[in-house]
Amino acid sequence: ATSVTPASKPSKSLTSPSIRSLLSRRLLLAITNYALLAYFDQCVSVLIPLVYSSPPSLGGLNLSSFTIGVMLGVWGFCNGLFNITCLPRLLRRFGVKKLFIASSVGSAIALAMFPIVGVVGKSLAKNDEEVVGGIIWLPIAVQLIAWIVAYMGYGACSAHPPVCFYLSTADYTSDGHRLHIRLH
Repeated sequence: ATSVTPASKPSKSLTSPSIRSLLSRRLLLAITNYALLAYFDQCVSVLIPLVYSSPPSLGGLNLSSFTIGVMLGVWGFCNGLFNITCLPRLLRRFGVKKLFIASSVGSAIALAMFPIVGVVGKSLAKNDEEVVGGIIWLPIAVQLIAWIVAYMGYGACSAHPPVCFYLSTADYTSDGHRLHIRLH
């Protein structure tokens, strides 16, 4: 006959850390950073078609849907090409944290360009007509390039999936449990 003996309690060093113990200040900061990156990205992605299609009297450019679609299509192609070709080299050279900071600056610039685009558009507009050509392309280009830089944050975070740059530097949870993380 086989006897069943109660399993011995695992020692404290073998138990899994609790979720609460993982929520240290540094992890919450990393989660907040990623959430803000996504929030600002959504702000820009919603405001670009709205502002670009609004009449100049309201701070927009009165661009047609076709023009906005072509601009965003070209932007999407350039964004993908940049992230495929340049992001790996930039990650190796500057690291995850510096690229994430650059991404945050890119988000701020992309959002800050809306009033500038509006002022330049209003100064070039005649009777709320579509503002195309001339100097208006400069602030638009700066805004779209800054948005590409902002997108580097997603690539920087996905380079180290364990919640961006937090876990790549962490060894212990807030209650002292050792984390075993291996980044490739």
